[in-house]
Amino acid sequence: MMGMRRTLRGLLVLAVLVGSSMFALPAFADEAFSPARAPIGVAGPLVNLRYDLSVTPYCVLHLVAVNPVALRAGLAPSSVQEPMRCFARPGDALADASGDWTLRGVSRSEALKYLNGEQSPSSDGRISARATNRVLGTDYASSNYGTPYISWSSTVNCSPSSAFLVTWIGSAWNDRVSSASPAAGTGCLNWDHFVDLNLGGTFRNCGYGYISGGGTCPTMGTLDNLTSSERFIG
Repeated sequence: MMGMRRTLRGLLVLAVLVGSSMFALPAFADEAFSPARAPIGVAGPLVNLRYDLSVTPYCVLHLVAVNPVALRAGLAPSSVQEPMRCFARPGDALADASGDWTLRGVSRSEALKYLNGEQSPSSDGRISARATNRVLGTDYASSNYGTPYISWSSTVNCSPSSAFLVTWIGSAWNDRVSSASPAAGTGCLNWDHFVDLNLGGTFRNCGYGYISGGGTCPTMGTLDNLTSSERFIG
């Protein structure tokens, strides 16, 4: 009987430890994939199911807004609520990030013009009149905006009531960011790249409100290949 009580006590302790570890860090949704969404009648593009960025190097992750006050206080949940999606063609990724499916046929150079702000966005931060989402910014695995890349997207801009928190950039992109371009007109004046999880350690700001003369990071300087978490905030 005594041995059984010890066994039950040990199992209870193990259950508590396992349960508590589930709340230590939010699970990052890109560890499981789902098919890309497309409007009815539009064929779904090729989506990466194994993080093979050499095959599908154009990635998108949609974010949900969190309260800026809660974010600064360290009380906000992660903005990552769904899987990352990666595509074989840049136009497919741009269409998914923006919600404008007429952009599916654009070339890589054309896509970069939209992502880097060379194509003037609409007044509310969308990259086209048909777009339903805002591309908040794009991280690149090479300096000077080289492929592969991941675009961060949302249905709303940064505002006094909306910001975005990425507590972990995900296994496919952890310690891989070498350059970053924020989107114009989204209100996200500060786009901070942190070297540790949960906005920990040193950071670099690649937002338009911080860097003069275009607001991009063609290189990450001393933080090259060190980004683990990010935030977009006004």
